[in-house]
Amino acid sequence: MHPRTVIRHALVAHLGQPLPDTDPPSYRTAAGDRVYAARSAPVPSNGLPCLAVHTGEDVRDASAPANADGPERRLLTIVVEGSAPGANADDAADALALEVESAVRADPTLGGLVEGIRLERTATAATGSGDGQAVVAKLTFGAVYHAHLPAGDGPPPPTQLYGSWEPNTGPAHLDDYQRIEQGQLPEVR
Repeated sequence: MHPRTVIRHALVAHLGQPLPDTDPPSYRTAAGDRVYAARSAPVPSNGLPCLAVHTGEDVRDASAPANADGPERRLLTIVVEGSAPGANADDAADALALEVESAVRADPTLGGLVEGIRLERTATAATGSGDGQAVVAKLTFGAVYHAHLPAGDGPPPPTQLYGSWEPNTGPAHLDDYQRIEQGQLPEVR
């Protein structure tokens, strides 16, 4: 599975899962569990608001050194589109956008899948008319992740950042590598 797919579905799960220890379930956004990994969200039978999450541009970070045999730093665009209905749709879309921003800030690494994710821009647009009117808030996030795409049917690509100290580096010392947590280098063994 491509890291983009893993990251996209992790964000969908983060936005759409109920908050822990809430009964009845409480959600991070007014969209509740109506969060879809799709370019455009189907209008759910239980109505709006809802969120659609998709990825855009995915490029190698040109400022990071190129490493033909190791992980490369990637810059990924993630788009979250929130649709809000009704006469006060502009206010509802703004509130939904704020909830999405707050949810992403609550876990800016998506459980360690990305180095970081931050809001780049928000745009809004009206759709439909009359009772079918809605406003869509399009939030564009930039995420940084590290990937080493396998050739053919190799192992799944790492989505974490790992490090080790000399002389225990390179393919012969993969067992010596430790996950780097929030920018903290591994301890010297």
